[in-house]
Amino acid sequence: MPPPGRRDAAEVANGAVAVPYPDYRAPGGPLVAQPRSWPWADSCGFEFRRRMSATAASESARAEAERQLAAAAERHREVLASMQESGRPEAGQHIAVKSVGRAVQLVSFALKRAAELDVAFDRLVELTGWEPDLVREGLEAATPEPWFVARLAPPGIDARAVAEAAAAFEAIGRLRDLTQRALADVDGGAGELPPPAAADIDDLHDRWETAWRAWREGLESRET
Repeated sequence: MPPPGRRDAAEVANGAVAVPYPDYRAPGGPLVAQPRSWPWADSCGFEFRRRMSATAASESARAEAERQLAAAAERHREVLASMQESGRPEAGQHIAVKSVGRAVQLVSFALKRAAELDVAFDRLVELTGWEPDLVREGLEAATPEPWFVARLAPPGIDARAVAEAAAAFEAIGRLRDLTQRALADVDGGAGELPPPAAADIDDLHDRWETAWRAWREGLESRET
């Protein structure tokens, strides 16, 4: 046991005991030890640790978002450099449009994600290497506009086609997210629904297949 009037540093740091007052000795009287644990000490310690854990998780998420944004911006620069060196990919204009569209979409997604995690605007400018007005437009636009894409695409490429390709990649991401959420419900991992029976899963499969086939037939009819 520690000497009277002292508290173990580890106990204090962990919130197991609070020390608002030292042990007290009245003049000429006996030493009066203060309580070793206060009613609110455990709850304060838990809340402190919870906040520290949340802060650490938030900082980790921001760091990862910054890393992903920097990687996406670097990938975009690599795509532009490869096109400038070779003139155009051998597969033609269609592949060029898809390559630039995908690169633009990745930067746009990573940019919005970093902003959602409170990465500072100046830091976003630094990580992308873009002008501030371009970063601002990237944050405000739901999907990249043609004039926005024109500043991110190599000369001679159809900016409107690239913008459409980038929007298509965004839509694919939303479809993928919907699919993952549906599968989570089917697996019972969401914890919000009871486990579905085989007949329920078959019913969902049939509805999904029917909608997909109708969608596909609509695309095919447009081409004829």
